[in-house]
Amino acid sequence: MARDGQVFVVLGGSGFLGERVVRLLLEKMGDSLSEVRVFDCVVRDDMRAWASGPCKLTLLKGDITDYEQLAAAVRGAHAVIHAISIIDFMNIVPEERMHRINVGGTQNVVRACVEASVPILVYTSSTEVVGPNKQFDPFFRIHRGNEDTPYKVSHNNFYSSTKCEAEKIVLSANGTK
Repeated sequence: MARDGQVFVVLGGSGFLGERVVRLLLEKMGDSLSEVRVFDCVVRDDMRAWASGPCKLTLLKGDITDYEQLAAAVRGAHAVIHAISIIDFMNIVPEERMHRINVGGTQNVVRACVEASVPILVYTSSTEVVGPNKQFDPFFRIHRGNEDTPYKVSHNNFYSSTKCEAEKIVLSANGTK
């Protein structure tokens, strides 16, 4: 698929995964994209140096729970890559905050993408969504599985539950125009 002149938005583009996605977009597709937008609660000025070709790199400081900020960030985009979440396995982050960002933020992303007619949304989920299971079976027993493959999951922490809930929101919106 040709990408000439297209705009990609990386939500969480200053984070561990998002930063790598931004680098790859600029390195591998920077000559054909017109813009890569980074939307994150932290803006890293050092990222500006990554844009050395014709592709514009726009850094937007924002909050995924603020619908208006998010809607403005995705407007006119051809693809949105959603890599924002709070990860907490030590129960330090208040559950309400984690749910507001991981689930409420994802609801905002889906709504903003649908309302802006963004054709592509990539959601970065987690293996925590499908495991561990109640019998502690290894993952490799799933053969040719997909999102609908039954798997007896036991979420042992709140992060896993929020990622599972957020993934269901994204999957249920698949194909929405």
